[in-house]
Amino acid sequence: MNTNEQNEMLYPYDPDYAVPPGETLQEVLESLGMSKKELALRCSLTEQTIHRICKGEQPITYDSAERLEMATGVPARIWNNLEMQYRQQLAKIRRLETQQAQRGWIARIPLDDLWAYQEVQGSGDEAEVVGEALRFYGVHDVAAWQRLWKESPIGSFKDLGIASAWVRMGQRAALALRCAPFDGARLKEAIREFSALQTTDRRCVVADLQQRLADSGVALVLLPPVKGLSWQALVSWSSKDKATVMLDNEVDDERLWPLLAEALGHVLRMKKKQWIILDGDSGKSSGGPAYGRS
Repeated sequence: MNTNEQNEMLYPYDPDYAVPPGETLQEVLESLGMSKKELALRCSLTEQTIHRICKGEQPITYDSAERLEMATGVPARIWNNLEMQYRQQLAKIRRLETQQAQRGWIARIPLDDLWAYQEVQGSGDEAEVVGEALRFYGVHDVAAWQRLWKESPIGSFKDLGIASAWVRMGQRAALALRCAPFDGARLKEAIREFSALQTTDRRCVVADLQQRLADSGVALVLLPPVKGLSWQALVSWSSKDKATVMLDNEVDDERLWPLLAEALGHVLRMKKKQWIILDGDSGKSSGGPAYGRS
């Protein structure tokens, strides 16, 4: 690796501005001693089109790139690449500007926990952190996050940023688990088998239990706790053929087994658009208007 390559790795070039390909075109015209009017004639384009391209107001299409190649001798692929890079940089700048304006949202998200659990990355720059958090949630911007989670069954929850982070961790973990299509009869059989395991150390049986439930169409995920959230379990349907049971992995063995039994019972009875929450503070399940919607 040469010195230039090493410097690029240590100090990556990441400008906060976008240069339209029209600036390069103007430089080429100056070197050729050609006016915009002459270029327009040579390309069979209007003079207004050339002026707009030079100002970055009109994109260089594949067709116009071919015409510019014939008139200037600069290959069409170069014009196409310059245009692509310009549009990508413009989109990045706009995204960063939007994210910079959305700092208030990030204060609602339990970032310390998400960093600790390696769910999000980031250098510490606020705009980058916002981007990483949005990527974690799988949304383009905060407005999309608001719409998605406000319309979810936990949309009325006071600390939605905290609750949504725990649920999203569970959704991502469940997505990674391959499950057979839901089979109620098979799940009932798994529950009967599960009752015989309740006196066993969970470390020895969780993996086996996850597989049995996956064969029944249920994704079982154990999640680390999030500060400020007392939920011990959440039951939902990821799709019409796959249920998800999220459990707090810090629940002790004495509470874990009856908690799981209750959660699996809800899978068999609940509506598929409803979320059931088992709250550690109250020890009760919530499937009413605050946490569940039919």
